[in-house]
Amino acid sequence: MQIGSPVTSGKFNGYKPKSEVDWSCFTLCDYRDIPGKNIVTSAISDMPALVEREICYPGQPLLLVAHANRERLQEAALNIVLDITPGSSVLSLDQAIINSKPVFTKTYSRGNADDAFTHSAMVFQDEYFTQAVDQAYLEPQIIIASSNPDKSISIRGSMQCPFYVQKAICTAFDLPPEKVEVIQITTGGAFGGKEEYPSLIAIHAALLSWKSGKTVKIRYDRQTDMSVTTKRHPSRVMVKIGLDCNKKIQSVQAEMSLDAGAYLTLSPVVLARGILHLGAYSCDNVKITGNIYLTNHPPRGAFRGFGAPQAFFAVENHIDNICSKLHIDPFEFRQKNCFQINSIMPTGQKLESCCLTEILEKILVKSDYLSAKKKNERFNKQNSLQKRGLGLSLFYHGCGFTGSGENDLKSVAGLRLDHQGNVYILSAAAEIGQGAHTVLPQIVSSELNLTLDKIFFAEVNTLQVPDSGPTVASRTTMIVGELLRKAAEQIKKTLGEYSNFQEFKLKVQKHLHSNQSGVFYQQYQSPLGHSWDDSSYQGNAYSDYSWAGYLVWLTVDLIGYTVQVEKVLMVCDIGKLISKPLVEGQLVGGILQAIGFSLMENSVMNSQGFQNNSFSDYLIPTIKDLPEIELDFIDNPSPYGPFGAKGVGELPLNGLPPAIANAVADAVGVRIKSLPITPEKILSGMENEN
Repeated sequence: MQIGSPVTSGKFNGYKPKSEVDWSCFTLCDYRDIPGKNIVTSAISDMPALVEREICYPGQPLLLVAHANRERLQEAALNIVLDITPGSSVLSLDQAIINSKPVFTKTYSRGNADDAFTHSAMVFQDEYFTQAVDQAYLEPQIIIASSNPDKSISIRGSMQCPFYVQKAICTAFDLPPEKVEVIQITTGGAFGGKEEYPSLIAIHAALLSWKSGKTVKIRYDRQTDMSVTTKRHPSRVMVKIGLDCNKKIQSVQAEMSLDAGAYLTLSPVVLARGILHLGAYSCDNVKITGNIYLTNHPPRGAFRGFGAPQAFFAVENHIDNICSKLHIDPFEFRQKNCFQINSIMPTGQKLESCCLTEILEKILVKSDYLSAKKKNERFNKQNSLQKRGLGLSLFYHGCGFTGSGENDLKSVAGLRLDHQGNVYILSAAAEIGQGAHTVLPQIVSSELNLTLDKIFFAEVNTLQVPDSGPTVASRTTMIVGELLRKAAEQIKKTLGEYSNFQEFKLKVQKHLHSNQSGVFYQQYQSPLGHSWDDSSYQGNAYSDYSWAGYLVWLTVDLIGYTVQVEKVLMVCDIGKLISKPLVEGQLVGGILQAIGFSLMENSVMNSQGFQNNSFSDYLIPTIKDLPEIELDFIDNPSPYGPFGAKGVGELPLNGLPPAIANAVADAVGVRIKSLPITPEKILSGMENEN
């Protein structure tokens, strides 16, 4: 078990095991036992695996204790005296902004926004806020580690990025990669919560095993998991938009501030995606700034959407705010201003394809929007205790790693043939409930014209499969899937034509009997003509984008001021649908998760630690909260994904919170600018309006 800090911040002066306990049968570790560097590798490697001196958040690991008996382990932990000097804490983003400077800042621009504002006919500015939320995955964090006499380490665990864990172990133990085996076991969901965090507890489990010579398992209970693991970054986003006399967007300025928690870790990468998703609207004069602040919370981390939901909540909320003030129809305003084919994004990227106008048109027709508006108006006039509203949002998600990320990864995936004609997928793409082990074999079987029962997924083991990159960033189908398709294409070119499986099998056997390799690898290469400058944020931020729009029908009850989402219409362009059932599952699941983010979820911590660290008091949506959902797709294949497929996993969470906020404003005339949208906020807003 790990012994965490009982204080929010302070100095760790040491510890003393009480003599009442026979410590000879326990394994006890502190930072001095780490053979290599006391650091957890990440985008920014600034978090120690174990505290040396400075405590930065409650529950931060100080010591590790292992024993074969759980009860004795708990008893021993109570007999370790910690010498800690408490310090002062910063527990909110607002407090950090007031009292400190950002620890990381990024600005990029196009045109001259400041000058354009002076010539704008109208300028609208406001701020929007989002909260910390928990990933609420199925099983809590769990890692099993064993060390071997040859000074190698084996890790098994619930994770989504096994090569991240391997790199972390190599750094902490000063070992080469071939000495560190990391195996992903069945994982019941992750949503980003098992991207970087497993690296920390893998180091802890491996360290105890290294010192004891025994296999060690660390499993968090739910309360521990919710208290110390990563959450979505709370945000504060200022949006300023200037319009010309024809209601065209002339200038945009936005500033996104994120609460990173106690260490940076992944926050600069989250911020990068966030500030690259600040609006689906064409404008020649844009200035975007992103700031990261540190607080005494556990480090924030990856969560579905990865900074984009915070951005779209602000921008799409602000767009409707402008429309309501100018009495403009939200469809009309968006159609006039949204990205189109050949639009230039703030990074200078020219959009090769964009379906936003088609998405808006399809939503307008499928919803019978004008009739729905009139129907709601009649209902609201006739009912004093309930009000109905419609809310629109327009959004997108960049597929794959941001900027030069995919080039830096240099992902490799491949296929291996055996003498029976079976094909094995060699990839680190983790199955975390999203269907990677279904869709990737479908891609291979389609390219090779073989039945699925001949395609197998090799165990995700860092010593047996190549590093095809982490299972994040809506990249698995588009990036890894395309590598596998190309590997299958290479197999066909090597073997020659065949008309059935028996012919394929004979050709494979002939190929292998001639002592030629049965393994076919492909490595990622950036699309021709695409480039990115990390310093200026100019170029192709992503090779392609998935586009979407929501229309939400909801009811606000004026007795309890609760919100019931009745129906969600989503129209999206995700390129070719490799597996429609999996796509629909991703979208429906993302919609329900977004309802939780919008209306109920809020991870609350004060100086005493987390106040709602169990599912008894941390509310998440259930099947009863699932609205009627209508999904529709625009056929717009990507030139960069397998058979034209693009990413889908994160897209549904990006745009629903502002659509719900816009629908609430439509229903009761109150614009909620912070999440979650609670009864208290609606009541307070209505009282202020009156």
